[in-house]
Amino acid sequence: GHILLSQQFLIYFFSDQPISVNAEEMMKKYGSGSLPDGKTNQEEVDELITLLKESTPKMVEDVGKGIFTTYKGYHSDYFGISVNNIEEALYFNNMHEAFHLGVMAAQKTGLS
Repeated sequence: GHILLSQQFLIYFFSDQPISVNAEEMMKKYGSGSLPDGKTNQEEVDELITLLKESTPKMVEDVGKGIFTTYKGYHSDYFGISVNNIEEALYFNNMHEAFHLGVMAAQKTGLS
């Protein structure tokens, strides 16, 4: 959920484009600084997986259409990175996803 929400904000929200998730509801559970609470049911997991599978092809399509013509800018205090345009947002989004994938891999192997 956090990965999906972050992508929607980094790419769409800061580009003045509509996001495809219920941000208000998701922010409470998956926003920056959130931690898993163990209360996610299988239905919600399945929905998140579907949304994640749909979001990247849609983003690639939207980049190809050239819909990202403005960018508000974003600064991540956690990573110490400023994002100033859609190209930087795409790079940062990939780095952010890779960071979390690394954390999940470490947890899975017991390294964390």
